[in-house]
Amino acid sequence: MEDTKTKEETLDQIFEDLDINIGEDHVLLIWNDEVNDMFHVVMSLVEVCQISSESAFKIMMDTHNNGKSVVKKDIESVLLKMKKGLNDRGIEATVEKG
Repeated sequence: MEDTKTKEETLDQIFEDLDINIGEDHVLLIWNDEVNDMFHVVMSLVEVCQISSESAFKIMMDTHNNGKSVVKKDIESVLLKMKKGLNDRGIEATVEKG
């Protein structure tokens, strides 16, 4: 009997067997502060996280109103690079399992 699994299905099974999660299992958060102006936050989100200015504005307002906001969901290694970029610009950002 032939094995009808695709290469992708086989890899998925290997990752599952090894308990490796390759999905979007972390979130990048930004936190409200009294230091950065709104324009700086929006431009930083656009440049560092490569999101639209409209999305960045909504995230900035959500952060302003609620104290924090989720910017993106992705794998941890990708988000840690974005976190560093935001932190380098003086924006408080964290990566959490999510």
